[in-house]
Amino acid sequence: MTVPTHIIETSRTRIYQLRAGDAVDMHRVYGVAGAMPYVDEGKPLDLQTCELWVQKTLQNVLSRGYGMCLCRDRENGEVIGCIGLVHPQHQEVPEIKYALRESYRGRGLATEMVRAMIDYGHRKHGMSRIIATVHPQNDASVHVLSKCGFIECEPRTEDDGTITRVFELLQGEGQRNSTDQ
Repeated sequence: MTVPTHIIETSRTRIYQLRAGDAVDMHRVYGVAGAMPYVDEGKPLDLQTCELWVQKTLQNVLSRGYGMCLCRDRENGEVIGCIGLVHPQHQEVPEIKYALRESYRGRGLATEMVRAMIDYGHRKHGMSRIIATVHPQNDASVHVLSKCGFIECEPRTEDDGTITRVFELLQGEGQRNSTDQ
């Protein structure tokens, strides 16, 4: 197996575009209880769903040039989490999504990863606007997005009646601290 080339490097992480065969690593992030407390009723993803997600990401990379990525610890190569720019349900504006393994939370890594992905989206793909959607009770993500310069917009009411908080970042706002490779 060849070692993938990273697309973004920060002081503590390397972020790699997802590739075929990365479902096991993605499952390390999303396949454990508590991995996604604010998504799909908090249920972990099974390996088959992770495989489908990798395939969808590969399609997105072919059509848009970007998608979900794996994030690894720069020193030991351990999978930290996933992050990417996506277009759920074909929405026009790119949306940043991320998740960290529980053992890596609370260290400022989410902020570091989000800042790097914002910079990548602006510089490499000309994104002038990026949004993020957050469960109303996900205070940790709200804190990360605020530190990265996102501004809260009008909330969105989903088809099932639940409310989703929406945040926006316009080009030139927020902080940058990554080195593109």
